Amino acid sequence: GWRTLQLAALPLFLPYAPLVYTDIPAIAPSLLCLLMAPKGRHGRAGLWGLLAVLLRQTSIVVLLAAACIAWLERPVPGEGESQSWRLRSSSRVALAYLPTLLGFTLFVGWNGGVSVGEQDMHPVGTLHLVNVTLLFALLPLLFLPAVVPAWRAAQASSKTRAGLWTAVLVGGMLLAFSWSNDHPYNQLEFQFFLHNQLTLWASADWLHR
Repeated sequence: GWRTLQLAALPLFLPYAPLVYTDIPAIAPSLLCLLMAPKGRHGRAGLWGLLAVLLRQTSIVVLLAAACIAWLERPVPGEGESQSWRLRSSSRVALAYLPTLLGFTLFVGWNGGVSVGEQDMHPVGTLHLVNVTLLFALLPLLFLPAVVPAWRAAQASSKTRAGLWTAVLVGGMLLAFSWSNDHPYNQLEFQFFLHNQLTLWASADWLHR
């Protein structure tokens, strides 16, 4: 809800981060986009998503997520309502998000990359999962007060407990033996970032991972 928007004003982000990186200014419109979509305010969600993409091109994934949420939660016509009503409802959802999604696709084709600058560092068709896996590894620590009760509740059922431990073991093995720090921004020359220091440390060998 609205409390999540407080992330956009986190003191750690200020005052220098907005002057250097576009990630921080894009947080507020991205969150507002995701806030408006489930409430059916698709016009506002689409505009906030457009602003997020203009600030940070990779925010297109936020707009795509909002579009999927809006499509899945679009109202179902009740008794006596015509098929044309469903069509109008679906059209409103599509018009709120499709223009930006199509415009972004055309931009990538014209620009030769996702980012406005340093296109060679953001080539089209490459997939780097290092930051995604790092995020999933840190999420339990960041949300520990919520994770601990959920974990305890899941342990109540023997079937759920076995599934959880299997997922943890399989996920840990995949992370240890397949994870690769291959993104150009996560390398040694940028180790003044704490994020990069962590990824470089984890890349040392499978025991660190």
